[in-house]
Amino acid sequence: MATKRGKAGGNSSNTYLIPDNTGNCLIVDPGAPHDGALLRKIQNDGLKIKAILLTHGHFDHIGGLNEIIQAFGDLPVYISQEDVECFGDPRLNASFLDYEPRTFTLPKDLRTLTDGEKVEIGSFAFKAIATPFHTRGSMCFLFEEENILYSGDTLFRGAVGRYDLPGSCPRFLSDSLRKLLALDDAAIVYPGHGPKTSLGNERPWLREYI
Repeated sequence: MATKRGKAGGNSSNTYLIPDNTGNCLIVDPGAPHDGALLRKIQNDGLKIKAILLTHGHFDHIGGLNEIIQAFGDLPVYISQEDVECFGDPRLNASFLDYEPRTFTLPKDLRTLTDGEKVEIGSFAFKAIATPFHTRGSMCFLFEEENILYSGDTLFRGAVGRYDLPGSCPRFLSDSLRKLLALDDAAIVYPGHGPKTSLGNERPWLREYI
């Protein structure tokens, strides 16, 4: 399973395409509108989108969702139940930090996830790990067989996500990071912003938050 990373609009958030060897594909965090770049990438590579995974409900991670759904139909969209309210609240989706506060249309095929839930979508299988603090419903997605973690804005290379925004829950920071520290050091981490890393690279400084 190869991971292809793209930039989402002007907010430098990462959008990930996860194809299998048959051309089926998942999208993690379609981000801000891509001006057609993501659609062209999908079409040029002949990918068949099976589902969209959202690590959390901030505008720079969900803003390109409608673009994908308009192009490919009502795909299953996975997100934590706790972040569903972000779609309709400019404070909770943090769009007030951008040029204008805005709301987003709820996907028709919205599927909510709980902590520890295991999901299979065709040849894909992942585990949802609830890591609230950046938002109430922040989640990481662990592809256990490949030992790959999509961490959203929970964990970056050398940093954790902000926890001073509306809807942030700093009291859960330590507990959330403990869940990640329980994972394998070799796990490759694909964050919501910036370059990939490994859990082993981040472990030493993460202990400071526990």
